[in-house]
Amino acid sequence: MPISLIVEWLKKMEIALWIDQKLSPPHGNHEGMSYGQLSVLLLTYIITQSDHRLSAVEPWVQAHRKILELTTGWSIGKKDATDDRLGRVVEELGLQSEARQEIEVKLGRHLIRAYELPTEVARSDTTSFNVNHQQGESPEESLLRYGYSKDKRPDLLQYRQLLATLDPMGMPLVSATLSGNGADDPLYLPTWQQLVKVIGHKKFFKRGSLPALPIYFQNEDRITGLMFVLNIALRLFTLMEFVVRQALQQTQQSLAGLYDGNPKRKTNRPSAERMLQAFCHLTLYYLPDSTIFITPLSELQKQILSLMKMPESLYQLSAESCKT
Repeated sequence: MPISLIVEWLKKMEIALWIDQKLSPPHGNHEGMSYGQLSVLLLTYIITQSDHRLSAVEPWVQAHRKILELTTGWSIGKKDATDDRLGRVVEELGLQSEARQEIEVKLGRHLIRAYELPTEVARSDTTSFNVNHQQGESPEESLLRYGYSKDKRPDLLQYRQLLATLDPMGMPLVSATLSGNGADDPLYLPTWQQLVKVIGHKKFFKRGSLPALPIYFQNEDRITGLMFVLNIALRLFTLMEFVVRQALQQTQQSLAGLYDGNPKRKTNRPSAERMLQAFCHLTLYYLPDSTIFITPLSELQKQILSLMKMPESLYQLSAESCKT
């Protein structure tokens, strides 16, 4: 049950705050959770399930509603996490390009300052994503176009994703979803200028590449918005690894018990995926009399929380904190 841990990381990253501050609010008829809150639910689903299908989020939220309410402190309605509402969130993130850039700058500055991240080297590159769609009526205005295919599929429409990250940790700072027929060269200067805004100085080199997996969607604004959300998820993974690996190096420790079938194997460079998997066997019991019980933390789980500078009280929840 890594939900509590993931939500706490998203709180520390202040994701909901930046999205609600910068993204134009929903129309007057909107009820329920804010865009920022819905983004946290979507991100928690994506990270725990390794899945970005919006239609699958609603049943997952209902199945985990109690723990989500306990960890977020929010009241989650039965229809808050429908694919229509989540689709609206990612669509607005795609449509509002200026707000998206402002969120990226605020988030990047906050993380660099809060975690004292190294800013000497940044890494920037683009990758392409093939889609099995028909070309629209206005191809000259479309995100999806024919272009040079790095996957050797010139017969398919594609879009490109730019990602600029901090070296050596690989945390994304700047991202952009681009039309599929452009060249990379004109992107270097505006990417560098955006990195200067985020990092706060000009004393850093761009180099290397960062691969990504393909995503298939019809709505182009949702493509842009969801890629932005996925890049936030990548920030969480890289930040988690950076904090833990730095702590292990400083204390000359290593982690054992992360590898199934080899519990004595140690590592001082644990992956975020394996650390989160270590919390998958925790169970929340919510009894009819409102008593809440969570299985006790193991020594490995306590060690991971300590390295992340997270309190064990994340898994010592009380019924009074549940909003119903």
